[in-house]
Amino acid sequence: MPDLELKTWRVTSISYGSQVETRLVKAPTQEAAEGDLFDSGELEHEYFDAESSQYETEEVVTLLMDHDLANRFIDDPENVFLSEVTAITDEAAGILSKYPGDLELDGLTELSDAAAESLSKHKGGDLYINGVGKLSDAAAKSLSKYQGRIDGITLLMDHDLANRFIDDPENVFLSEVRAITDEAAGILSKYPGDLELDGLTELSDAAAESLSKHKGGDLYIDGVEKLSDAAAKSLSKYQGQIFGVVF
Repeated sequence: MPDLELKTWRVTSISYGSQVETRLVKAPTQEAAEGDLFDSGELEHEYFDAESSQYETEEVVTLLMDHDLANRFIDDPENVFLSEVTAITDEAAGILSKYPGDLELDGLTELSDAAAESLSKHKGGDLYINGVGKLSDAAAKSLSKYQGRIDGITLLMDHDLANRFIDDPENVFLSEVRAITDEAAGILSKYPGDLELDGLTELSDAAAESLSKHKGGDLYIDGVEKLSDAAAKSLSKYQGQIFGVVF
């Protein structure tokens, strides 16, 4: 029996008549899309009701954002719906980066290194790429330089982003950070205020040692489930309040 062609489906869970959450799922049929929704950790979401049998499901037709469509969006943004775009060329990403407003590209499922580099230069709004499941290291590094808010990716706190936070804490959202380098932890330790790093899921011994020296606020690391003995010992010396770990 030949393999069935995978299609992209937009599945929206319904609770008490209201839309709760939408996810893009790759599956050969509508039934398979709804059945696989909770089997895939990558697609699982806390707001989905696994017991619910109410869904609105529609097939997503591939819409490529190319040079011509990108320019048409710039000229007439009210009549080009970015949320329906499911693929984008590198050239189109460069054109969209010049748009002075939000870029709602949640229909994308992947992003090339070149496209990520172009979109990282976008200013004047936020970037929505909730459908992108995984980024290369190069793409993630590029997007870490984004000067607005990014919704939908694993954000790495590195040397450059940490320094940008110190200089402009109002426009770098720590709660969106999912990973941190040891060097960045050292830089953040000098910030005279709360460090809301609840998006982190792990912390190296060196990063914990640096963060233990932070003064002037509290430390939020609710997402970190387990610490090494060395990291726990370092953080036990913290002079403020730590939310999220038990010693």
